[in-house]
Amino acid sequence: MIPTAVPPIIPDAQTADSFSILYREDNLIKQLDGESKEAEVILDTFATTSLYLANRSHGIGWYEWGSLSPDSKKLALVLSTVPELHLPSQDTPSFSIYIFDLDTRELTFLVEDAIEPVWSPDGTKIAYRRQIPEQDGGISSGLWLFDLVAATTHEIYSVEQNAGRYVTQYSWSPDSKAIVTLDIIAQSSVKLVVVPISNATPPTTIIPETTEDLFSPQWSPDGSQIAFVTTQSKQPTSQKIANIWVTTPDGSQIRQLTQNIFVTGGQPTWSSDGQWLAFAGAALFESNEPTTEIWLVKADGSHIKRLTAESNNKLNVLMPIWSPNNSIIVFSKEQTELWVYQLATGDQRQIGLATLGFIIKAKEVK
Repeated sequence: MIPTAVPPIIPDAQTADSFSILYREDNLIKQLDGESKEAEVILDTFATTSLYLANRSHGIGWYEWGSLSPDSKKLALVLSTVPELHLPSQDTPSFSIYIFDLDTRELTFLVEDAIEPVWSPDGTKIAYRRQIPEQDGGISSGLWLFDLVAATTHEIYSVEQNAGRYVTQYSWSPDSKAIVTLDIIAQSSVKLVVVPISNATPPTTIIPETTEDLFSPQWSPDGSQIAFVTTQSKQPTSQKIANIWVTTPDGSQIRQLTQNIFVTGGQPTWSSDGQWLAFAGAALFESNEPTTEIWLVKADGSHIKRLTAESNNKLNVLMPIWSPNNSIIVFSKEQTELWVYQLATGDQRQIGLATLGFIIKAKEVK
């Protein structure tokens, strides 16, 4: 068995951080203070708008129900006209993006026929996927941008209007000038594409169309690398094993960072200094049914560290996210328990209950 790392896990890790956690529970959005187990309801979307907070039944992923603005003051939310997707055909949903002000608690409409909002790092734009209701054709028109300064919207990457083609899981470059996205044909193939915000430069395909699994692209904070997860392998294998890879934004240099750890249970996340990636994964060859644990891997692949090793071999540890100053990893146990791991000391404790897809919100320093 691979042993857990001896603290301090990363050099110069601080012993405290100040943050809150935002998560959804049905149509409620709750806020949990980092030092309290009592969550506060900050929004009931149905009571406010008679609309439902989009959920997994709508095909909305764990991370896709909302996006926090870079200044931690607003949430872009996906709201639906119906509570569940599995309803009679006459009740097929339409989706809209709304903006929720975390200070004033005001909810305002932004754009219709839209899902999967992702805020630009400079706070001036929101990327989203346009989604037309089934009764109006049910097509996705690719990747769109809403300019919050000009209050205009336009498409920056179109997809062929054929069977099941769509963009998803996109990530902004730190300078807000480009987006990396998956271009998927459902149940068929996927490719990884970098899309410039300016129409002056055409999109660049980083990973050509493949039938291998490919997901969770994440641009590094310094803009030099894009991390992603794929089952592609340097050597042929009978077993599909998802590993973390990194590539330069132009696709000229691609490296594999992990091996023999099946990466699953949430997208890998960069530390804010770009030195480490936190991820959930199961160590292969430890048992017939390995559990998912929390790991760190150095961005250059030189070190990999195991943070957790559950004694209950049926308990999965999922979705690690860094606190704002990189001193704490917040993660979930079995989709319901919210835990924190102190990187300076190795201490871990439960801080509350929360659904998957939680968001870390930095507290304002006064």
